[in-house]
Formats: sequence, C-alpha cells, structure tokens
Amino acid sequence: DDTDARIYGVNRVTNEINFVQSLTYGATANAVDWSPDRQFIAIAGDQVPDPNGEIISLFISLRFYKFDTQLQSVVEMGKETVGADAFAVEWAPSGIYVAVGCDLSADDGYALH
Repeated sequence: DDTDARIYGVNRVTNEINFVQSLTYGATANAVDWSPDRQFIAIAGDQVPDPNGEIISLFISLRFYKFDTQLQSVVEMGKETVGADAFAVEWAPSGIYVAVGCDLSADDGYALH
C-alpha cells in the first residue's frame, strides 16, 4: 500500500531482513528519512485529506515519528502543514532542520521549506 512507510530490521550476521512496523501515512508517502541520531523518522507525502475526503490547502504533508529501538516501535510525534504535496525530505546533519521539497502548483514551481 503506497499510503504506508515500512520499517525493516537487518541482521548483519545472517543478512536476514525482518519486518518491524508499518506506519500509515494516510495518503501517498513519497519520501522517508531518518534523523542523524536515528531516533526520529520524517515522512513526506501527498496532502492527507480531511475526514470527509476533501483535500484543501494547508493539510498535513509531513509527519514525524520517534523510533524506540529497544521496543522496536514507533510513536507519532507531530505533523506539519506544508500546504502542498511533498516529494522529498531530508534532515540536516545537525538534526535541527528538515528540508522538504514540494510542488505548490504548476504555476508556482517547486518550493523548499
């Protein structure tokens, strides 16, 4: 399902890949990035529609999660309104900033938040 982001664990000894958890984004998830300290995950994607199924400007297109490595579970920490579908996300090396590439409209071109 393209509305999910999935986390897998890799056993470096046996090279086995094991499913850990699926994160339901709510719309098409276009990009995922780990924070530099590997504690947080940012997911950028299409705008999530409201409960009535309508997409209006300023709906959620960026979500943040905290990953607990001991419990191997994820908790949503927050969401941000970008105002457009987001296609790329990347944490700054400092872990303080997140860059998001999005398509504001065909006339406006692309924006970096």
